[in-house]
Amino acid sequence: MSSVAELSRLVRVDLREAWPNEALNFTPWLAQEENLGLLSETLGLELELEAVEKSVESFSADILAKDGLSGGWVLIENQLEQTDHNHLGQILTYAAGLNASTVVWIAKEFRDPHRAAIDYLNEISSPEHNFFGVQLELYRIGASPFAPRFSVVAKPNDWSKRLVARTKDSPSLAAAKQEWADYWARFFSSAPAEILPLANRTPPKEGWCRVAQLRSGDPGVSVWLHHSARLRALVWIQGTLAKPLFDLLQSDKDNLARAAGAPLVWDRMNNKKSCMIHTEIDAAALPDEPAQFEWFARQARAIADAFRPVVDRIDKTQLQVSPASEGS
Repeated sequence: MSSVAELSRLVRVDLREAWPNEALNFTPWLAQEENLGLLSETLGLELELEAVEKSVESFSADILAKDGLSGGWVLIENQLEQTDHNHLGQILTYAAGLNASTVVWIAKEFRDPHRAAIDYLNEISSPEHNFFGVQLELYRIGASPFAPRFSVVAKPNDWSKRLVARTKDSPSLAAAKQEWADYWARFFSSAPAEILPLANRTPPKEGWCRVAQLRSGDPGVSVWLHHSARLRALVWIQGTLAKPLFDLLQSDKDNLARAAGAPLVWDRMNNKKSCMIHTEIDAAALPDEPAQFEWFARQARAIADAFRPVVDRIDKTQLQVSPASEGS
């Protein structure tokens, strides 16, 4: 006589039982590596945390992350209630201010008009821009711990096909990304702390590496390093105020070059929402990897020391967005 297995039932739990407050409870929970990894698996992305409660003008976006595969910025906005018009407007404002290529809207429940809005944004956007609607549910079995479940209710057109294409490329892509991660890990461990403090950094899986912020809590105005045929140490500016900030800094370019101790190339990058100011050297001019690391460390420190006090003194009221700047 066969026995009958004793089974229990999944019980749906209100989100507020686990996270009473979105900003104080849910956002810090989601920012943890394992939980952001769960969202990554659901979406088919490689999310790497960049900032929590990222300031956008007088507001704050919940989470700013980077897609480790594409290198693009990912905005994540949380809502532990049913979707509403206010959050839809906030999401679009934050995405523009952060120059995000991917937007993830997480909510307890998606109303039909907001699901349709996500579909519409995906329909009119280029393949480089992606919008996701993600419904969050919470379950438990008996007295077990709560178990979260992300469900994608709206996603980019042909997203499944894009995932298949990315999967086919993944072996060679993964190897290349690991090479970059190993390179930057060696750099982080060798850079003198008194020149460029880089302790406890996660090495990026690409040829670009952010090493310093020029304004506290603002990754949009930062010092980056770029490894290619020519090594670059650069100031990267992005967001809605990138052009006016670039123009204001360029008006003092001679003093900034003297402070940096190196000639600077000013690239306004018209028709893009970013700008770049860099110094560079031919990689072949340096004899080995340690020499590259020393050049990166010293140039990044020099640029940070030159630009940080100037950027810190600039008030946002000094930055006026002209019609020409808005379209650039």
